[in-house]
Amino acid sequence: MLTVPHTAWAGPVMLRRMSPSSVPAPLSPRTQGAPARYVERLLPSVSIWLGITMFSLLVFIALFVLDVVIAALVAPVVLIAGFVVAWVTSPQIRVTETELHAGRAHIPLSLLGPAAHLDRDGLRHALGPAFDPRTFACLHLGASHALWMEVLDETDPAPGWLISTRRPAELASALAAQA
Repeated sequence: MLTVPHTAWAGPVMLRRMSPSSVPAPLSPRTQGAPARYVERLLPSVSIWLGITMFSLLVFIALFVLDVVIAALVAPVVLIAGFVVAWVTSPQIRVTETELHAGRAHIPLSLLGPAAHLDRDGLRHALGPAFDPRTFACLHLGASHALWMEVLDETDPAPGWLISTRRPAELASALAAQA
């Protein structure tokens, strides 16, 4: 049975698809200690960090009316908690010698076709009229670059992987380098 959990919030958006070749699971023993050719964390944009800061300021103002000490103690905790949640929930893109990891999902590099770079217009088209809902997507809100890789495994219902990145050339070269 194919399940498609969806996680969306005001930061990175991840659409995870469970399939034979792209299984969200802990790192396998053979790749857990493997050196990574490429690592990138898709952190929220500056506007999200500012939003977290503004929210903690609003908490401070709301609690200031009750008690200055409570406001001074709670607002920084809210700020730090917001930053930690934003950091921890940001997906990480990682390429090892044998696998591509996007968030909790991973797929062997041998099952991926060549990476195609998508600029802002290409990404807009890929997510709009050309979007196939079976596509595995690990996206960052406001991303202007992404890579599209076709899945070569015929038993995998996902036709490809769409991954946003801030460094498309580096990610593409890490994916192209075969061990």
